[in-house]
Amino acid sequence: MRITFFKTGKPRQFKYVPRFYDQEKEEFEERKREIERELGVGKDEVYHHNISRGTIARKFSQRKKANRSTVMRLLIIVTIIILVVVYFLR
Repeated sequence: MRITFFKTGKPRQFKYVPRFYDQEKEEFEERKREIERELGVGKDEVYHHNISRGTIARKFSQRKKANRSTVMRLLIIVTIIILVVVYFLR
């Protein structure tokens, strides 16, 4: 009987889920897109982002406010520690 102080865990299992590839369906979809492109029917394949400039600006301003509050909190804590140390040394 062996005594161990630290148990090593089992290695993580690799979970690979194979995907089914249908070549005929892929060729059919490609032909369908070509025909739609030639006829001008269907959706235009142009990417439009949905992030407005206001959203991005708001995100950066929130991050800036969070950084300011963190710095202020750190300065207050350091000041209190310095005052306590000076008080006990006198």
